[in-house]
Amino acid sequence: MEKLLKGMFFKELLDQVKETRGNPGVKALERNYGAPLEFSAFKDYPVENHLKLLKQAAVILYGQADPDSYLKIGILSFQTFSQSLIGKTLLTLYANNLRKAASAISKLWEGISNFGVREAYDLGRHRAKITIKKDPRPPEYLAGVLMGAAQHFGETAKVETRVLGVDDYEFMIDWQNNPKG
Repeated sequence: MEKLLKGMFFKELLDQVKETRGNPGVKALERNYGAPLEFSAFKDYPVENHLKLLKQAAVILYGQADPDSYLKIGILSFQTFSQSLIGKTLLTLYANNLRKAASAISKLWEGISNFGVREAYDLGRHRAKITIKKDPRPPEYLAGVLMGAAQHFGETAKVETRVLGVDDYEFMIDWQNNPKG
């Protein structure tokens, strides 16, 4: 089965480049990507294409595709999700605070992709362990998404990443500023 991801995440990368680098950045991104940058937010696209676009966007935005660049892009990615129609709907249904969001990660992620396994373990009021398997995106990007979720709920989170195997990761999330539960 082909791994698919919603177009909103492709559009989000394009928007980050456009806002930061303007039309010259968009033209460079399209040239480096090798295809027109026309994406529909709710259409599914191959995750391999997202990986290619993610790498090119990191180079244009930050000068290189490295762990720090992927982390920054991942943080902004959650903001895109939380402001989208599907994101608002899923967050309203499953997560009105960070602890509930962590617990509902499987349901939240199912709305945006058809691949991977996500498991959440509540480790107390200010801690959670998230296991993500069969996801080819860089672990720094995924850690950034989790940090973006914390920011969305008014939290500052420390995220520690452990690589379990190829495309399999464990994230320990600790947050202390806990005004929303």
